[in-house]
Amino acid sequence: MKKSFVVGLLLLSSLSLTACGTQSADKESTTTATSTTKKTKNYKYFVANNVFHENKGTVTINKVVGGNVKNKRVFFLDETVTNNSSKALSASSISSLTINAYQKNEDGSQEIQLNDQKSPSDLFDITNDPTGSQTDNYNLTIDIANHFSNRILPGKSAHLLSEFGYTLDNNKNDVKLELVNQTDIEPEISVNPHKNSYTVKIADINNNQLNLSEY
Repeated sequence: MKKSFVVGLLLLSSLSLTACGTQSADKESTTTATSTTKKTKNYKYFVANNVFHENKGTVTINKVVGGNVKNKRVFFLDETVTNNSSKALSASSISSLTINAYQKNEDGSQEIQLNDQKSPSDLFDITNDPTGSQTDNYNLTIDIANHFSNRILPGKSAHLLSEFGYTLDNNKNDVKLELVNQTDIEPEISVNPHKNSYTVKIADINNNQLNLSEY
């Protein structure tokens, strides 16, 4: 009788320990899953539709505008830069991350990174300008580009033209704008790998001309 009672107690104790271990494992698993979920949601740098989210604010791509430079199609980003911080900041410090542009080549076999070293003033050839109209537009685009140095007040936005544009590889395929991960330079800047790009239609790039009066 006593022996049976002792065996019963041992069985109960064993079951109790197993249940505790299972609960502990379940709790640890839930905690790990929650941490993973939180990590995904805590990205400060990501792209949602046409809005590029950064630590200090957002950059909304309203449209693309462009023209030709030495028989090559070049396009620039028409942007709205918003300051979400608590102090006045220059547009360039809010829009501080690199946006690379990629386009498939004519036959679709490669994805080409587009050159991004053209400025809006490159659209106007002042070497042979007897009327002076090209020179006026050239100077105006330089003034417009300098707006990135102006400070945007907290909670406010500014309509701007990107300081640098991209040269197309071809006039056939769409272009992908991708927010660059900079953890190798600044560890605290990590871009959401699942939400990091926005596609621009080639038809928009080919059809939208730069209108300086908008800026």
